[in-house]
Amino acid sequence: MDNDKFLDKLCDHYKDTFEISKAVKERRDKCFIILCLLESASFLLVIDPQFIVKLFTDVLNKKNEIIMMIGCNVLQTTFWFFIAYVLIQYIQAVFNIERNYTYLHKLEQKIVELSDRNAIFNREGEHYVSDYPIVLNLIDLFYKMLCPLYFTAINVSHIIYEWKVGDYYLNILSDTMLCIIIFVLTWFYFFEIHNKISKWFKDNISFVNWLSMKLHGVLKKV
Repeated sequence: MDNDKFLDKLCDHYKDTFEISKAVKERRDKCFIILCLLESASFLLVIDPQFIVKLFTDVLNKKNEIIMMIGCNVLQTTFWFFIAYVLIQYIQAVFNIERNYTYLHKLEQKIVELSDRNAIFNREGEHYVSDYPIVLNLIDLFYKMLCPLYFTAINVSHIIYEWKVGDYYLNILSDTMLCIIIFVLTWFYFFEIHNKISKWFKDNISFVNWLSMKLHGVLKKV
């Protein structure tokens, strides 16, 4: 294959990869909105459970045109399940996008190398990070640091509330397991997305480094 044909195929591949990345970004944004709504409803279940139960009961009855009663325990477990599911979708989308940035940058470098032109084909590479506005750094911190911590605080408060006022221990144990899964997923996401923080903990706290190596070893074998 001559250089021009290979360059055309490379450009087509770059375009397809960028469109895929764009679609994943839309899915990430949608998941984030849904996650915010679910966490807000979860928080309201702690503050005013009767209001949330009544709200969802009225919406369900109006939609199905039948009379149904939803218990608070059922609603809480439903929220835990959907929070876990949407969180998984969100994390997958975020890391897919992060990995695509590196891949697109490599494609750009190869296209520039083969095109015999000045380095102008670098939208996702050097151009993206050059003179990066501080406000975008703050927005990035909001998404990747403040939101995970905020959601974790809501989830911990919610499960503590369930243990204090709950009557059905099977339901509480089920919700606790889902809460632990959500916490572990959030914990992994937080430290994977913040490499500098992760490195600091590994370098300064030997137990964290040992635990990280063990977990990575176990998960790779699964």
